[in-house]
Amino acid sequence: MILATSIDMASSWSSFWSTVQSATGIGPFLQLLSFIGVGMLIFSLVTWLFALRRSGSFKANADHHKLILGIIIGAVLAAPSVLVPAFLSLFDVIINFIIGLLPSL
Repeated sequence: MILATSIDMASSWSSFWSTVQSATGIGPFLQLLSFIGVGMLIFSLVTWLFALRRSGSFKANADHHKLILGIIIGAVLAAPSVLVPAFLSLFDVIINFIIGLLPSL
């Protein structure tokens, strides 16, 4: 079997994060922060793409610090609910693929 399912870090993280949210009682607030973080990421990237389109060059755009600051703040806000599960799911697929290839070697 190519994609073995012996590693599942994403569901463990989801279980841990839902426990933290229910134990602290601020689950809806953390979900709101995640929505704001994803919105900031999307807004920063779209604004940067429009500025890049207008200027025609990455170096001509002098507002790189706004882009970087928006991405950092958005990523920090969205990380526990969006980015960490996405990266863990990607790592699950890669590790399970490697594990699936090991018996055939």
